[in-house]
Amino acid sequence: AEFAGRFCQSRDRMIALCTLFVQTNSENPPGATTALASLIQDQIAGVPGLDVRCIVGRPPIANLLVRLAFGAPGRRLILNAHLDTFTVGDAALWSIPPLSGQIVNGRIYGRGASDMKAGLAVAVLTMLLLAEQAPALAAHRVVTAWLPPHGAASRCRRPGTPAR
Repeated sequence: AEFAGRFCQSRDRMIALCTLFVQTNSENPPGATTALASLIQDQIAGVPGLDVRCIVGRPPIANLLVRLAFGAPGRRLILNAHLDTFTVGDAALWSIPPLSGQIVNGRIYGRGASDMKAGLAVAVLTMLLLAEQAPALAAHRVVTAWLPPHGAASRCRRPGTPAR
C-alpha cells in the first residue's frame, strides 16, 4: 500500500518520463535505440544500488539491463519493456507531430506513446521508487529494455489471433 501510494504521487514524474521517451526517436527499422538507452541511463545515473549495463550487440541497437540488488535471498521481480517503435512513416499525415510527446486533453501523443514508451516509463519509475526503498526490501529487481528481432511480436500472438 505504501509503494502504491508513492507511485500514485509520482504521476507527474511518470508523465514527464513518458513524454521524454516519446520525443526520443527509436524507430525500427533501423532499430536505433542507442539514444533512448542513453537517456534512460541518464535518468537513473547516480541512484544508489542501481547497476546499469548497456549491451550493444550490433550498433545502433542498444539494450539495457538495470539491476537493483538488495543483498538478501528472495524472489525476483523482472520488469521488461522494449525500446523500439514502428516507423513514423510520412510525418505530414500525423495530426500531431509523431515525436512531439504533446499532451492534449490529458493524453500523450506520439509514436510509441502507448506501445511501449508509457510502459517503459512505468518500469523505469518503478525501479527508481524501489531503489529509494532498497534497505527495506529483500530480493533482486531487474528491468530489461530490449529490441526484439523485427517481426518477433507477430510470433508472440495468442493462438488463433490473425497476424497484423
